[in-house]
Amino acid sequence: MSARTKRAASAIADSAEGIVMARVEIAATPERVFRAITTDEVTKWWGSPEMYRTTAFTADLRPGGAWRSEGVGADGSAFHVSGEVLEIDPPKKFVQTWKPSWENAPPTTITKSVTWIRRIRPWATTRPPSTRNGMLLARR
Repeated sequence: MSARTKRAASAIADSAEGIVMARVEIAATPERVFRAITTDEVTKWWGSPEMYRTTAFTADLRPGGAWRSEGVGADGSAFHVSGEVLEIDPPKKFVQTWKPSWENAPPTTITKSVTWIRRIRPWATTRPPSTRNGMLLARR
């Protein structure tokens, strides 16, 4: 049996349009991924000790609702990022504005889309697949 192929995260940017598109495949259900990006669970995994650590996250998950994330930089300075929920369609889509405390600029709009990709698991057999009543029975 072959090992499962792990795909790297990727991103492309169009600096003229101000668009960044990133993609990552996660071995979890869409519901699980959506919960990880829209609840305080984000404090368990967002950031790294070398750059910053997320310490708090709150969100009113409805259009017009506010969200806020707080953290501490590697240098010990506190920061926050906040915004508004523009659109939410669990577990498929989460659109929000993003405004960091360290930047005096208009908010950015971020769209997070979760798409289920069903991978076909490879299987091997030392004999032909079984048949019963003329039906092929695949073994996983």
